[in-house]
Amino acid sequence: MRSFLGFALLLSGTYLLLSACGGAIRPATDDDGGVDDGGLPRLSDSGTFTDGPQKPNPPSNIFPAPHGPLPPVTYNGGRLLLAPKVVTVTFDGDAQRSMMESFGDKITSTVWWDAVASEYCDSSGQCIGHGTGGVYGHIATAPASNYTDSSQGGATSLQTYIDARIQDGSIPPPEVDTVYMIYLPSSTTISLDGAQSCREFGGYHNAMSSTPPGGAAPVKFAYAILPRCSNSKGELTFAASHEIIEAATDPYLSPSAASYDGFGSDSDAWDTGGGEVGDRCVDFSGMGQDSYQESGFLVQRSWSNAAAKASHDPCVPAPSPAQQPYFNLAPSGPDTLVMKVGETKTLELTAFSDGPTPAFSVDVTETTQFFGGQNVLDLSLDQITLQNGQKTTLTVTVTSDPGQAGFAAFQVTSTLAQISHTWSFTVSSM
Repeated sequence: MRSFLGFALLLSGTYLLLSACGGAIRPATDDDGGVDDGGLPRLSDSGTFTDGPQKPNPPSNIFPAPHGPLPPVTYNGGRLLLAPKVVTVTFDGDAQRSMMESFGDKITSTVWWDAVASEYCDSSGQCIGHGTGGVYGHIATAPASNYTDSSQGGATSLQTYIDARIQDGSIPPPEVDTVYMIYLPSSTTISLDGAQSCREFGGYHNAMSSTPPGGAAPVKFAYAILPRCSNSKGELTFAASHEIIEAATDPYLSPSAASYDGFGSDSDAWDTGGGEVGDRCVDFSGMGQDSYQESGFLVQRSWSNAAAKASHDPCVPAPSPAQQPYFNLAPSGPDTLVMKVGETKTLELTAFSDGPTPAFSVDVTETTQFFGGQNVLDLSLDQITLQNGQKTTLTVTVTSDPGQAGFAAFQVTSTLAQISHTWSFTVSSM
């Protein structure tokens, strides 16, 4: 995770849903689940539109209907962990040690890993493949109650501690593709650039260098920190999966060494909560739309440029469109707006889905407050129930300066039954 909280996995419920992923959705039927479709044509069991009152804004039977593209994460030229060497680091007395070691041994050779990692390649055309496990660090002495760390060049007592454990042999020496997965006890907290573990984030990854004992030169490596925020095994493996795929696709973080993130794309609006592949698919609504079961572990779905380009659910692994169509609402132009206080703009948004669905509802919500500012936008949609190919007009008015945030933000949410997908927007230069 990048942006205002460094490279962290934010805790569920702390911030809003900033993802495009989805979960289970029932197939299209004559029952619209209570959604008022305003007399729009309905879908038959065969997926064709039945007779009904026609509107000037009819649905399309081309799936998906033409629409603005989902913004990709972009490659910035940095290094990837092409064959991650997973080193699981735990402390003596940890009841979950064997479970986390099993997770580290298996996770980079699974169907989930193939789905989330294999499409990401470096400048030479080499793509992320399977990793290896079976290497562990067992630390006998309990860590301190608090450490500092930084992804921005600030003070870091944690990296000093990690280096000391490498020197005394508690942690095996790093290699080029090493990623240390460090599971802290509940008695230890981390302050990451001022943000507190288990309050503002549930995990993060970072990078450092260390000269191994007897080594001639420092080795740069990635590490992930997993604080113990609860006794839930699922929460722990979920956070670990988020960090390990981000460490593989963006191990060294700094602007000069960045690999895959969203900040080089045409849309920074999707990346205000963090621009890496895991960040884009975190479901902060708490609906569990970002979860996937792999080899007995709860893991997180992650962003796929290939799926996004094809207008499928960009958070993979995802069900097939025939089983669970993906739907959303896309702007015809940029989703980063430049506006002055008192100015009003309108945007045309197009509903799309990669298979037939009943009509889904849409709404718009300002999210500036979640980024430290105050809500300053008037927002409205002229159509709030749509199907594939239909359009709605969004009206945006900036009423005042957002304050500390320095920008305003909002999201348009499309909902059908218990499934929601969002498109994020920002308003700047006010």
